[in-house]
Amino acid sequence: MSNKIYISEDDRSIREYFFVLGKNSKLSILEILNYLKNNNLGILSFRYDDEILIIKIKAENELNYKEILNDLGGTIKIGNIVADVANLNSKNTAEFLNSYFSNYSKIFFGISFFDLEKQNKNNFNIKKFGLEIKNGLKDFGKSSRFVDSNEYNLSSVTVAKNKLLHDNGFEIVIIKSNNNYLVGRTFAVQDFEDYGNRDFGRPNRDSHSGMLPPKLCKMMINLTNGNKDNLILDPFCGSGTMLQELILLNYKNIIGTDLSIKAIEDSTININWLLNKKNIKSEISKIDLENNKIKINNLIKFDNKIINIFNFDVQFLQDVFENNSINTIVAEPYLGPNDINIKNEYQIKTVIKELEGLYKKAFFSFSKILKSKGEVVIIFPVFKFELNKKISFFKLNILEDISKMEFKKINFNDSINVKENLNISIDNLNKDLQKNDFSNILYFRTDQKIYREIYKFIKI
Repeated sequence: MSNKIYISEDDRSIREYFFVLGKNSKLSILEILNYLKNNNLGILSFRYDDEILIIKIKAENELNYKEILNDLGGTIKIGNIVADVANLNSKNTAEFLNSYFSNYSKIFFGISFFDLEKQNKNNFNIKKFGLEIKNGLKDFGKSSRFVDSNEYNLSSVTVAKNKLLHDNGFEIVIIKSNNNYLVGRTFAVQDFEDYGNRDFGRPNRDSHSGMLPPKLCKMMINLTNGNKDNLILDPFCGSGTMLQELILLNYKNIIGTDLSIKAIEDSTININWLLNKKNIKSEISKIDLENNKIKINNLIKFDNKIINIFNFDVQFLQDVFENNSINTIVAEPYLGPNDINIKNEYQIKTVIKELEGLYKKAFFSFSKILKSKGEVVIIFPVFKFELNKKISFFKLNILEDISKMEFKKINFNDSINVKENLNISIDNLNKDLQKNDFSNILYFRTDQKIYREIYKFIKI
């Protein structure tokens, strides 16, 4: 195989892409694969590690990078693979860039390096390689700026703010795999400013009910079947984070409920704020219902879409929704007190018992109002317990109870087909299968007392 960087001529309809993953790589991978499936993009093969996913797709046209990245919550960057070479050297890379940017007198470039084999990452000197490319471009009479970093993976902030996404910019993404080098170009990065604004800039935030990260909401939504016409419900809407992300993903029929009247008010204010930020005209009206348990009921209309938000107890949803009327439920219920003592086993078990009652009542309601094959994507709490400086975890013990309500728990391993897609040797297969097990998907920071575990259920 030639050392020269090239674009494959074998089959222009077969395209290879890379997705740089967020901190929770397993959840990011599940989201990407389900999203591509929902959008009828046939996956021919894929490889991954805890930093990057490489997918081969048969498609006549290039992906809309920016649109896809805006839709995904757990992906940091997207780009395409332009080369697969046995050896990589700076001279050929400089020659490629000079030819690629023949119409530009100055270019901007940076380098990110990934090693799927986890062997040679520290042996690759990015700064040395980049300076050699810069000198090579100078020999061609091309002015360039090399964006250097102390990290092997340039952050989305660095890529966006240093013109690497401009027409005369190029983030060179190098992926070591199977003794070869894949070379790609980044075309879109996550909009870090917009996420931060939606999370921390919205007018009403509540530490008790509104701390669900927007990125996680989006990932959970993308684990559903993706039908934008479905009637989708968040029965623990809090301050409206999930509802906001449903709006941005263009869902048309959205309902949010919560026991708290304050939560309904917060959700309405936050949604109106989001629509104003996006320059979307909306109409908010209050609806009077015969059910005296509903104290506030807001209807928001915009762009031929409807959001209905009202206060109601999750255990009585069947009193306001017809049987078999809801397509999808996506939610984070109350997970327990933020100040829980992780060294107090009695307190943890008391909270768990209370939450088991809440969850079972919720699923009983879900079983009535969900259509056949309806989906539930939901977060369960996982409690950290510390004893003699050793950490263990407590979970809710209700999966059997939920199955008796005619719900099937989805095994995410079925979506991954783990054995065929691990970048590991046969000798290490048994050892590595555990860390690549997708049956339990946790979302957490190590300093948190309560972790989030994501489940998906289908009503049988």
